[in-house]
Amino acid sequence: MTEDDCAAIVRRAEDAEDATALRAAVASTSRRDYLPASFVARLVAGESPVRVWREHRRLSQRTLAARIAVDVGELTRIEANDKHCDNETLTALAEALDVEMDDLS
Repeated sequence: MTEDDCAAIVRRAEDAEDATALRAAVASTSRRDYLPASFVARLVAGESPVRVWREHRRLSQRTLAARIAVDVGELTRIEANDKHCDNETLTALAEALDVEMDDLS
């Protein structure tokens, strides 16, 4: 076996290891946490993170409000930044939207 043959075998083995590692990483990552560029642009533009994540999760205001036990009017004010969100409500929102609290601030 030549040195080139040996190097080719090593490269193929390394490529196989890399492919296995990539598949494992992809399988362990939730696609749910990825935001499409259009949603990211809305966040960058200053839109309410609660509204952006709610819409990304395809939830109505009524559904999200029910999940966190607030009325729709309160959620509307939170999304419009007309009402400060206390820590308890922020925690409930993060859980209901399946995001970190930092994602909502």
